[in-house]
Amino acid sequence: MQLTAVIFVLKFVDIENTGTKLDKAIGVTLFILVTLLTIVSLSLPYATVLTLGHIIGLSAVTAGIYIGIKGWMRGVKAARIFTIAWLANLIFIAWYLFDITGMVNATVIGGQGIAIGSIVELALLSIAFADKINQEKELRISTQQELLEVQLDTNIKLDNKVRERTQELEAVNEQLARLSITDPLTSLYNRRHFDKVYIDNYYEAFRYKKSIAILMIDIDHFKRLNDLNGHAFGDLCLIKAAQLIRGNIHRPTDLVARYGGEEFIVMLPDTVITDALNIAESIRKAFVSTIVSEGRHSEAMTVSIGVHAEIPIDRENWEKLLKDADDLLYQAKNNGRNQVAIAS
Repeated sequence: MQLTAVIFVLKFVDIENTGTKLDKAIGVTLFILVTLLTIVSLSLPYATVLTLGHIIGLSAVTAGIYIGIKGWMRGVKAARIFTIAWLANLIFIAWYLFDITGMVNATVIGGQGIAIGSIVELALLSIAFADKINQEKELRISTQQELLEVQLDTNIKLDNKVRERTQELEAVNEQLARLSITDPLTSLYNRRHFDKVYIDNYYEAFRYKKSIAILMIDIDHFKRLNDLNGHAFGDLCLIKAAQLIRGNIHRPTDLVARYGGEEFIVMLPDTVITDALNIAESIRKAFVSTIVSEGRHSEAMTVSIGVHAEIPIDRENWEKLLKDADDLLYQAKNNGRNQVAIAS
């Protein structure tokens, strides 16, 4: 009985994990004494065993109270009720011992001190045990909640990381897509993108019977400019030309592209020939009034422009409009350059 009680104390107050070296030493000593008493009780007289049992029992209860108080001070919740339970048991044991030794007047309560103390202790320990179970349950729930919070936090961080990576990937893909349709020197659209957009707009003009116009633009004597002033200056002329052309195109549906070398192209959806001619003249005049300078190099640029517009009558004959505008461009060049040519 005492052996199991000692084991219960050591486990209940969790001496192994929370106790000091002194607490553990007291626990081991009690365990050894109770074990020895259990062994020698088989050969000693009953009266002697009873006396030793009372002494060791009183010592065990006292030590249990000490251990309980230490556990209470360390914040072990179950140790509070445990300490009160063993203190009550100690009081009744002392009363019983005083009763049987004649140190106090004999009473019914004193004679049954051990039994009463055990009942009180059992009741209080039941409460302590229930409190310990609730504490462990709360700890388990708290641990689960912490794990859920950690998991939730991890998931949020992972989602944020995935979102960041996705946004970075989308940005890279967007940049690659933009680069794939852009001329790297002038930042205008390239020929491949122009052809795709132009065909779609040509089909739409055919469907809704609207006029669509093309401006084919070429820098006059560009080879001479390039050879005379160097390739860097030639590139500067191309960049300036792109800026001048784009500066005269205002509708979001219009499209400007570098078509190859020093040649540029402009698509004007839903535009008749007279409006296209006015835009072409604005572009030509912008070049005439502009001087390109870099260091000791300074040159004026002019352009020749072929302009053609039509309402498509054959959905698949979209190349004809481009060819007509290109033919008119060469007509402007052959007629002396720095001019706009339209079909007569």
